[in-house]
Amino acid sequence: MFGVLAVGFLYDQVFSLWTEWRSVDMERNPYATYALAPVWVMTFALQAEILKRTSPDDEDMVKQADWYLKWCESYTEGEMFARAVQQWDKDLGETPTFWFTTDEAMQRAREIKIEDEG
Repeated sequence: MFGVLAVGFLYDQVFSLWTEWRSVDMERNPYATYALAPVWVMTFALQAEILKRTSPDDEDMVKQADWYLKWCESYTEGEMFARAVQQWDKDLGETPTFWFTTDEAMQRAREIKIEDEG
């Protein structure tokens, strides 16, 4: 067992064989740098809405929550959100219009033609 721990320690601390790989992996991952997957859009929007409702007297918090909701709304115009809406429509029936977007944005998401799906 000591041998396994020694190899692990050397691999991690001395040779750092995985460090560069992980750095490049994170730098090239759009979901870790600038893009949001639909599940994160929903999570951030929900958290922002909860903050607004639990802190209505805190103007700064409401202002920041509104900014988050605007940010989330901007992601409803992308292909990833369109893919999610189309899949949710197929699997669960028509996806409702979420509180951070509009009926028009949801319709545009449904109308986007996904190239790799034929």
